[in-house]
Amino acid sequence: MTRIRVVGALVSAALAAGLAGCSAAGPGPASPVDLDEPGSRAPAPDPCGREELLGGAEVAGPELADCVSAAVLEAGSGRVTQQYRGWDALFDGEGAFSTRDGQRLRIDFYDGRGGLVIIDDEAWYDDTMGWVKADPTGGPREMIAEMAAETVRAVASPEANRDVMAMFDTWLVAGPETVELPDGERVEGIRVDAVGERDLGDGNRLSSVSFVLDERMRPVTASAASSLLDVTVVVDQTFSDWGADIAIEPPV
Repeated sequence: MTRIRVVGALVSAALAAGLAGCSAAGPGPASPVDLDEPGSRAPAPDPCGREELLGGAEVAGPELADCVSAAVLEAGSGRVTQQYRGWDALFDGEGAFSTRDGQRLRIDFYDGRGGLVIIDDEAWYDDTMGWVKADPTGGPREMIAEMAAETVRAVASPEANRDVMAMFDTWLVAGPETVELPDGERVEGIRVDAVGERDLGDGNRLSSVSFVLDERMRPVTASAASSLLDVTVVVDQTFSDWGADIAIEPPV
């Protein structure tokens, strides 16, 4: 549980819309996720003008955050992969998210490590022994499920990244960057890097934060480092299939 608390502190100031989940990896009476084929996603309008916003050498954090948040909510859904470096692979996985009917998110962890479904304020965790509903006042499994849910809420959501962007006063526009998505598609984006680091409290510092944004100002990649108790954890995320037709339901 200590490890879950450490990683959960990584982006403890984040969270807003919701994100994650893909093909189920744990037991359940029915598949809670219905994904369409890649490529069948609706185009999203550019909410604020990438050329105008990112045309200079730097951009203000709150302005960048508002623009990216609008683009994420306009798209309404997508897919995510996440990887933790400097820590074990407990929460490495892939998922899908939707904000069209509340905040819905699912992550399936790699190597048969179970999965997580979050729908608004409720969450279910597959701890490889079966699905259990998160409850901070419940038994050991329910409490671990709650901590796992809070960890994933904080780092798996692209809308949560809005809060991270707003934490930093200034972002440097690093220039064009090409990203290869998990399905092989190549996206031409623009990279922005946060200036400085932020104290998240309790000795936890957030640094080396960067995003690559696509032509609609939606995140393509996100990366951040958290240092706590002489342990540094880097979380890398890739976002894709914005606007895909995705349905996420309770697993039990």
